[in-house]
Amino acid sequence: MNIAERVDPPGKFWFVAIAALTWNGIGVFSFISRLQMTGEEVFALPALERQVFMLTPEWVTMVFGMAVIFGSLGAIYLLVRRKTAVFMFMVSLLAVLVQMAYSLYISGYLDIFSAKTMLLPAVIIGISVFLLHFSRNAILHRWIS
Repeated sequence: MNIAERVDPPGKFWFVAIAALTWNGIGVFSFISRLQMTGEEVFALPALERQVFMLTPEWVTMVFGMAVIFGSLGAIYLLVRRKTAVFMFMVSLLAVLVQMAYSLYISGYLDIFSAKTMLLPAVIIGISVFLLHFSRNAILHRWIS
């Protein structure tokens, strides 16, 4: 499909694209903040958060970075109406699933935190699945090409 065959997207498309960029932008900020934390800042964390921070392998932090960077790229591609958004959101979702699999099942964090605390990972996975599905539907509706 060429650009001439695209259909003007509805307002909800722009809302989702901007919300996706905001959401992933917050994630990028969180990732960068995590990378720049000093020893004093880590020590100032509550005991449980400090324990999780110190026990999280670097590769998990890098996977987190991949999730939010590819998610941000997906949102940008949505905003410029390119179907590359689908690939970016797919990579982001895969990174989210790897990170959450480690956090929820391999690390033992479920033993440390309450079930209520585990709501955020479910929300993150849900948003990632939604953004992939939304971008695929945007192609079907010819909002992106």
